[in-house]
Amino acid sequence: MSKGTMTLQPALHRAQIELDKMPANAVILDSYGHAWQQGGTPGRGVASGYWYRAFGDDTEVSSFELAQRGPIKRMKV
Repeated sequence: MSKGTMTLQPALHRAQIELDKMPANAVILDSYGHAWQQGGTPGRGVASGYWYRAFGDDTEVSSFELAQRGPIKRMKV
């Protein structure tokens, strides 16, 4: 591992890959029961790479950060 480079353990890395493949507006639940929605361009299906809390506040995280809140459960695609 290079200095300053963070990596995920294999199971979490697979979760990040799965999150990155999800279409815009996909919804998942994290291990805490919080719902997250994939950011995207409405009508175009273009995913932004960021996930937003579906309720409660306006928290925004990357798929790398969200994978660490796993395991994740897909709710809607």
